[in-house]
Amino acid sequence: ESPNIVNPSDLSPTLREDVCQQCHLQGDERVERDGISLRDYRPGLPLDQFESVFIRISQDGQKRFFGQVEQMSSSRCFQMSGGRMGCISCHNPHWKPSPVEAAAYYRGRCLQCHETSACRLTRTERGQTDHCIGCHMPRSPNDSVPHTSTTDHTTPRSWSAKTGIERVRADIKLELVPFRGDGNQVKDGQIPMRDLGVALTRQARKLDGQAAADSCRKGLDLLSKALAENPNDATAWWAKADAMQMQGQS
Repeated sequence: ESPNIVNPSDLSPTLREDVCQQCHLQGDERVERDGISLRDYRPGLPLDQFESVFIRISQDGQKRFFGQVEQMSSSRCFQMSGGRMGCISCHNPHWKPSPVEAAAYYRGRCLQCHETSACRLTRTERGQTDHCIGCHMPRSPNDSVPHTSTTDHTTPRSWSAKTGIERVRADIKLELVPFRGDGNQVKDGQIPMRDLGVALTRQARKLDGQAAADSCRKGLDLLSKALAENPNDATAWWAKADAMQMQGQS
């Protein structure tokens, strides 16, 4: 048996999810580590050795997740599963149920953990299909964007609950923070400041006014320090040049 063939179900929860997340973790900014290419990633290796992923959250704690991984990591089902729940808990990468089979198939996935008695609705209220995700994974109109969730992977307990698909108000300031799809918090020092500097500079191009200026200034400061330590980092030089150009230092 080839040592290069890896079955994700044999991996630890974090490494298992990394296999899917190399494509399906959207993030707001993804930065390859210095001297490393994401193309070098192989299943079974830690994805965070190859890239740093950042998301924007609001200062009041509001979340604006559109990606499948980000939504799932914020769901109570995922957080309470102790690593048992993951992408392949519901999705078979080699087979997709037909529209006729979908309701029964995904209901079966849910019932691996949830008993039928957990649903408080009567059979009549549930409808003939008894479709779990019809209530707990409401659909989104974002079906034309790659890796953007078309169903709400936050799996809200009530169909009327506000979902992770909702947008944060435009007047709320957003902060760029590191993200890990296994639900564990990224500790200080685990994310290179160089990566954050690159991410902040890229983010500045997408913002306006003072928010763009602040992101650019913070990014430039981090990049200058990183380049003092490693002057051979071409990606950091490029990002620094971009930040200086945005500041009018052509």
